[in-house]
Amino acid sequence: MNLHEHKEEFEELIAIVADYIGVPADAVRRDYYIVQMMQNLQNSEYAEVCVFKGGTSLSKCYPGSINRFSEDIDLTFIPVEDMTNKKYSKALKRVEDTISAGFLMEKIEDERNDRNKSAFVWPENESKETCRVKLEIGSSVRPDPFSKRSMKTYIQEYLEEKGMQSAELFQEKCVTYMMLRYFWIAVTFRIS
Repeated sequence: MNLHEHKEEFEELIAIVADYIGVPADAVRRDYYIVQMMQNLQNSEYAEVCVFKGGTSLSKCYPGSINRFSEDIDLTFIPVEDMTNKKYSKALKRVEDTISAGFLMEKIEDERNDRNKSAFVWPENESKETCRVKLEIGSSVRPDPFSKRSMKTYIQEYLEEKGMQSAELFQEKCVTYMMLRYFWIAVTFRIS
């Protein structure tokens, strides 16, 4: 997925898509980079041990379920073995480095410990203020049930709707909560 390497055409396409779906251009741009970061994860050894969760995963993996602009990547890390806090911390840092490969990263120190990592990530050639994505990786909740779902950028959805296909766009699936889990969370929080 290298549309961003063609800056002028990329900016034109962002403007067209933003106008077409009625969202700010920065939301389309950030969405593109979120999917690119998720592609980094899916092409790594951590693809099966990180579960994409939260509002962004719901809007990206279950299109039409909610209207939300993508702004963050929230992941639960599921280790394949018991780990000490030190090993766990190192594993989370490797996941963080994998996802942010090719991007700039600023750690959010007051949200970091051995079991949780938070950082702002943004493309080197873009403005931090308009393109930063909050990346959160942790282990607080067992993310069952989960499954693999495909995810597309707003740009890809637009191109497909217009009958255009591009091999450069994200074609893989990511591990995310099943819709049943989101329903359970919604019901649980409404009752309590």
